[in-house]
Amino acid sequence: MENTENQENTQIQKESKSKKYGYLIGIGIATLLIIALGYYIVIDLSPKSIENKDTNITQDSTGKDAVGNDGGASAGGVVIGAEPLVDNPDIPHPSLTRVVSYESGMDPATQATMKGKIDDTRKKLTEDSTLFAQWLDLALLYKTVGDYKGAEEVWLYLTEASPRASISFGNLGNLYHLYLKNYPKAEEYFRKAIELSPDPQHFTGLHELYRYSYKQGSTLAVDVLEEGLAKNPGNIMLLMALGEYYRLNDKPQLAEETYVQALKIAQALGDGNLINSIEALIKSLPLK
Repeated sequence: MENTENQENTQIQKESKSKKYGYLIGIGIATLLIIALGYYIVIDLSPKSIENKDTNITQDSTGKDAVGNDGGASAGGVVIGAEPLVDNPDIPHPSLTRVVSYESGMDPATQATMKGKIDDTRKKLTEDSTLFAQWLDLALLYKTVGDYKGAEEVWLYLTEASPRASISFGNLGNLYHLYLKNYPKAEEYFRKAIELSPDPQHFTGLHELYRYSYKQGSTLAVDVLEEGLAKNPGNIMLLMALGEYYRLNDKPQLAEETYVQALKIAQALGDGNLINSIEALIKSLPLK
């Protein structure tokens, strides 16, 4: 139990260091390589990367938007040009004048920069409160500065204002797991996200919850990855997560089988770096 708690704390500390300076993006090849090295971390980019977010993106890893519409930016309903709007604009939205709670220890320059971004986003929403992507930006800004209650409030609002968009549910799952430490709620919201979209990121988020924090005496950490693979056959993200789970839990044969599947996909993609990483992992396994 102590080792498991240490694993979780290490993971959370690593993410906490990276979350301060930008927007979180969905898991891509870069994160797969990080998973392959034995730990999971979410990558930060600059605020210009608003197309890809936290659990975290306006487009999921299948190339569809948060509700499964090919290529569009719809939050689930009305689209004007490329600007997604909330489905139910009559639902009361969170206050745009609430006092922001900044993380203790944030240096003044960073806080001033983040305050400017929050103020700009709030201004856009004051002018038009139906802008779905701007609400996502605001929630992520709140989360970045350590205002987790503010982020929670916005994402909960979006689950009602755009109830078909899985992104808000997935972000709540991540927030409840890694930040607010409400594991039953994390499970609930990851499950709701999965009901709305089979995006592999929702499955990996729930896997991390089971692996590090909740119901660890069960087989759920593996079960959810297998469930994800059933809905996303051959998905390399899920295969890498499954192989890593087997590797770290002293099941080298199963790890090898899973990594070999991932290797074939990496070879088909022609991704040399990923191929080398997977081959190195296979060679490191203590096979008999």
